[in-house]
Amino acid sequence: MKRGMIMVARLIAGVLLLAGNRALAEPLRVVVSTTLLEGIVLAVGGDQVTVTPVIPHTMCPGHFDLSPRLASEIAASDVFIQHGFETFARKLGFGAEGPRRVVLPVKGNGMIPEVHREITAAVCAALGEARPAATEVFSANAARYVAQIGEVEQRLQAKRDALTGIPVLAAVMNAPFIAWIGCNVVGTFPRDEGLSAAGMVALGRTAHEQKVRLVVDNHQSQGRTGRMLAGELKVPLIILSNFPSTAEGGYPAALQAAMESLHATLVTTGQD
Repeated sequence: MKRGMIMVARLIAGVLLLAGNRALAEPLRVVVSTTLLEGIVLAVGGDQVTVTPVIPHTMCPGHFDLSPRLASEIAASDVFIQHGFETFARKLGFGAEGPRRVVLPVKGNGMIPEVHREITAAVCAALGEARPAATEVFSANAARYVAQIGEVEQRLQAKRDALTGIPVLAAVMNAPFIAWIGCNVVGTFPRDEGLSAAGMVALGRTAHEQKVRLVVDNHQSQGRTGRMLAGELKVPLIILSNFPSTAEGGYPAALQAAMESLHATLVTTGQD
């Protein structure tokens, strides 16, 4: 009898171990709100995750409507990660069987390296809570990703120094990143539908007084305001994104491309 109980206990332990190994072998199904988060989850999660972004990198998260198909994908996931500013997510409701919902506690523009590193740490912690057995893997992957960002920063430091103090106009959504680079953001403008005629006149007056050299508009907006301002001021226009495409190298590539574009426009071409 005792021998039989021992065999049953061993059998149960073997079944539980097999189930645990199978669960660990199956990737976490992670759905994220933006492509910026997609890139971070891919870098940190590695082969422990599959990632589905909800909002395409060309669209504004604040003006995105969730389709029934995407709502179903979120409901079927293991983890749903969002920034906290996504309006569509306020309508989501999950039962006890729904995904683990993570609203990141990080505020600020994710294109700024310091902020991006904070988001990476928060994502790493969230994935570790969802899969504790892979915590060390996530931490090692996050450290490599952060180191990669640091290397990009170092390579671009000379270009950043050359851009310090140059007066620009920037879309509200891009202004924090442009200010981090070191440019002098003398004025900002909202999305196309948010700027009045009087506001446009006042912004143009400021730009002339401050001898603005560049207009930076947001890729996720329609961009008419930026084009109008650049045309009126007869200065270059650059379109930048706050939500890089993972197919185009994600955040590290976008950070480098943004800095090189600004430098090429304002310094290399002799605008300086």
